[in-house]
Amino acid sequence: KLLKDTSISLEFLKLRANEQKILKELHIASYAFESQEAMAITDANANIIKVNKAFEEITGYKQEEVIGKNPNVLKSDKQSHEFYAKMWGELKKYGKWKGEIYNCRKNGEIYPELLSITAITNNKGETTHYLAQFLDISDIKKLQQEAEFRANHDPLTSLTNRTKLKQKTKQAFLEAKNRGVQHAFFFLDIDNFKYINDFYGHATGDAILIEIASRLKKCTKDGDVVARLGGDEFAMLSYDVGMQELESIQQATQLAKIIQKVMKEPINADGHPFDVTFSIGVKIFPNHENGYEEVISHADIAMYKAKKSGKNKFAFFDTELDIELKQFSLLEKEIKQALINREFKLYYQPKVDVTTNKIVGMEALVRWSHPIKGILSPDKFLKTVTDTKNMYALETILIEQVLQDISEWKNKISNYNYTVAINITPKLFLNDNFIPFLKANLKRYNISPSLIELELLENTFINDLSQAVGKIKILKSIGVNFAVDDFGTGYSSLTYLQKLPVDSIKIDKSFIMDLQHKSNREIVKMIINFAKLFNLKVVAEGVENIKTLEFLQSYGCDYYQGYFFSRAISSEDIYNMIT
Repeated sequence: KLLKDTSISLEFLKLRANEQKILKELHIASYAFESQEAMAITDANANIIKVNKAFEEITGYKQEEVIGKNPNVLKSDKQSHEFYAKMWGELKKYGKWKGEIYNCRKNGEIYPELLSITAITNNKGETTHYLAQFLDISDIKKLQQEAEFRANHDPLTSLTNRTKLKQKTKQAFLEAKNRGVQHAFFFLDIDNFKYINDFYGHATGDAILIEIASRLKKCTKDGDVVARLGGDEFAMLSYDVGMQELESIQQATQLAKIIQKVMKEPINADGHPFDVTFSIGVKIFPNHENGYEEVISHADIAMYKAKKSGKNKFAFFDTELDIELKQFSLLEKEIKQALINREFKLYYQPKVDVTTNKIVGMEALVRWSHPIKGILSPDKFLKTVTDTKNMYALETILIEQVLQDISEWKNKISNYNYTVAINITPKLFLNDNFIPFLKANLKRYNISPSLIELELLENTFINDLSQAVGKIKILKSIGVNFAVDDFGTGYSSLTYLQKLPVDSIKIDKSFIMDLQHKSNREIVKMIINFAKLFNLKVVAEGVENIKTLEFLQSYGCDYYQGYFFSRAISSEDIYNMIT
């Protein structure tokens, strides 16, 4: 009897333990069901049997309003019948589906959601229920749209920016060749705009730029592109101006005169009337160019011809301008010889911790030690080198020089631990020989890869994101650091930040140096927040005063570069600074 009673007691305790376990699991399931993620459970026929509070809050429907109904009560009609057929096909085949979908709230508002549906089966493998989980991603979509807009538009005027204009010009060039039509590219430079900025201030100058943008948009026909290239430079891309060159010139001339006419009326800003005129360079294309880049450079050359003729003039690119092209060619040859003579030198600008104001690294910047003209900054020669074989030679030489400098510093400083950032063009980075070249030279100079940071422009990722990411991962596996340079001016978006395995982003100095404008302040704050979201460090370029530094400190920026701490200095001077 005692054994029997003991057996019964043990069985009872076992049942109580199972009961407690089941209750605990039910409690956990209940807690999970009432999470911030909206949930709905349906039967096998897709009729709703239960929803959670998050479902009610997102959709506006109470549980009693949807019980027994099909989830298509939320349908927005933004997806096609084929979309739903494919979704249910995958659900039936794989037992799950996940993707973005647009649904409709009770009040009629359409919103985007990230939806996941899972089929629940019994022990026979039969589907008994479906569990739908979703998040309202309206805020994320809005941020992505804003980021994409900023990537393609000038932040001050909202016109198309330089990067997007290049893309559109390339498309127009190829399309014109295929269709046998001609387009016109206008390069516009404001006459004496520096005078306005210097004497009336940037706020007045910006107000004038905004009004100019508004007036230029009124000059174009639907489909044409108006862009701000930066500073006081604008551009226009006018499509289908003619089939033959004479007709195209006539149409482009008419448009140039329209621009002059709309600018004739003074612009009122800050209580002052300003007479604003343009020097305009015009290039009709296609017309024996080697590519779209020549379209832009020819229009630029024509603009300088107009400027030399006096204010408020326009000029077409023609054979007379071959002199400028020949000068360009002579400069290119001079650069080639300068590479042989090792006339290009590295200067280093310190990268400084925003909080401690101590140097944590530096960026390598090239200068041309010209035998006659002295030290030349990149704007005097880099444009001539870019996209040529000389650029590849220049970059590889400079990388070797960086590694050599680090090696010398390491030999002199026992605890050397400064990362040096090197700007890399997309052409070099995506070259098949780049990774073997870098690895070989790291080994040659006995440099730890962790002391190198490669700065890549966002256009590195545009044509082949997967290839760029693959190369980044290879180099990161050995310790090389990566930064996205000039962030905010290219194709910046949440999508890229999610996919790029980089360590930091550098905010373009055009935002940092113009923080008096609220739009720039908001952009900088948003970039910093984005970076923190993806666990990235943030570097601000162009810091020139304590007020800017304090702003960056208040919003959690990590590092800065700029004249406030130091200009770019020679390798000898940077050595003295870090010892």
